[in-house]
This record gives sequence, C-alpha cells and structure tokens, in this order.
Amino acid sequence: MSMLSSRILLIPISAVALLAADEPWKDHKAAEWSDDDAKLILSESPWSKQVTPIVNPESSGFQGPMNRGGGRRGGMGGGGYPGGGGGYPGGGGGYPGGGGGYPGGGGGRSRYPDDQDPNGGGQTRRRSDDDSMNSPKPVTLRWESAEPVQQAILKAKDSNAPVMHEKEYAIVISGLPNRVGRSSNALDEKTLKANAALKKDSNKKIKPIAVKVMRLEDGTKIIYYFSRKDEITLKDRMIEFDAKIGRFEIDRPFVLSEMMFDGHLAL
Repeated sequence: MSMLSSRILLIPISAVALLAADEPWKDHKAAEWSDDDAKLILSESPWSKQVTPIVNPESSGFQGPMNRGGGRRGGMGGGGYPGGGGGYPGGGGGYPGGGGGYPGGGGGRSRYPDDQDPNGGGQTRRRSDDDSMNSPKPVTLRWESAEPVQQAILKAKDSNAPVMHEKEYAIVISGLPNRVGRSSNALDEKTLKANAALKKDSNKKIKPIAVKVMRLEDGTKIIYYFSRKDEITLKDRMIEFDAKIGRFEIDRPFVLSEMMFDGHLAL
C-alpha cells in the first residue's frame, strides 16, 4: 500500500474516533466515562441543552429594572415597591426602614444585602444584574431523571443534585441570573407549576405535578416533576418543554430518537 493510500485511510478513522469521543453515551459504558464525558452529558447532550431565555417585559412579575435612586422604573407605588418611597416597602428610597440604603442606612446607595464594596460595588453589582435580566445568558435545561444524566451526576459527584423518584420525569433549569433568585414572585412554586408544560408532538400537554426551587451558593435551580403515568414513547417523536419564569420564557424541543441509551428511550 502506498503512503498516499495510508493517509487517505487514516482520515476517516480519525474522524470516527473524534465522533465517538464527542458522544460517549453511544459507544461507552457509564463505568468507562471520563470526567470530561460526564461534563459533556450534563451540559450539551441529547438530554441537556443550553437555552437562551426570551425576555417578555409584559409577563406578570416584571417590575422594571432598578434605577439609581434605589427604586424601580415604571414599578408600583411611589416609584418602587408598594408604599415605598422609591424603594422597598416603607423605605426612604431603599431597604425597609433605610434612608436610601440597607436597613438603618443614612442615604446610601440602596444596595443588596451582599454588596459590601465601600467604593460603589453595589452600583456595579446592580447594573450587572440588570444586564443579566435584560440580556440573559443561556441556561441549562436538562432531563435530570434520565439514566445517563444520573450516571453522569454520580461520576461528577454532585452533592447538590435533586432527589429523583422512579414514578416521575424530572427536568431541571439551572444557571438563572442571581436577580431571579431574589424575586419571590418569579420563583413562587405554584406560579411556576401553572406556567410550565411538556408538549407532545400530538399537541397534548403534560402539566407538572410539582415544582421545587433550590437556592444554592452557585445559583438557583428549578426542578419540574411530571408523572410517568403520562407515558412518553418513541411514537411521540418529539417532546417540547415550555415554561415561564417571571418575565423569562423558555421553550425547547427534544428529539426522542436521539435520547436512546443502552438500547432504550431514557427520560
């Protein structure tokens, strides 16, 4: 065989090897997965997708971004929260009882409780949060109950993973902006439950039976639980997750034929 022929044969072999490395769930047993394989399955795989939320300022729960005086533009009473003098309830432009800042503040910058920078870090943090709400970064949408995801979580030794139940499908949204975690309205579990659904290719909707919010040091997770009595099969072809979180709207289809693991549909 000539040197040229050898090189020609090596090209497709290398391409196949690269493809296999990119899809460890197809050609490797879970026990053989590397740490990088686990990270890939948890972040970008048939069960895990990066989704950029759509911002809908007309959605309920939107109160407008913070302004420099500590209130909210276009908000409620007094230019801020109800009864607030441009800020939180009862506050003189800031937190409750505060003169424009945190509790007991004498005309400060109306910072969040964790803003401790004496050189104006509160303003920078607030502007950064506003940017994340108006131009949100992608969040991770993942079928947490799927077997390959659970195997990858074990490999990654994620101690903060939510509890799964055999009789339920579970979908998790993580990576939401910190500002969402500060809004009790946006993260009200009953509201989240009412504003979410799985949509089958037949246009049938499956509503969640429960929703749980986990506030962690590295961000907020929302877990949506669906009963497996509403069975999803390959005949459905595609399943779409749709949810509203405050003024964020998240909509993402999943192709069921791609979600095969160890010879069966894994959800």
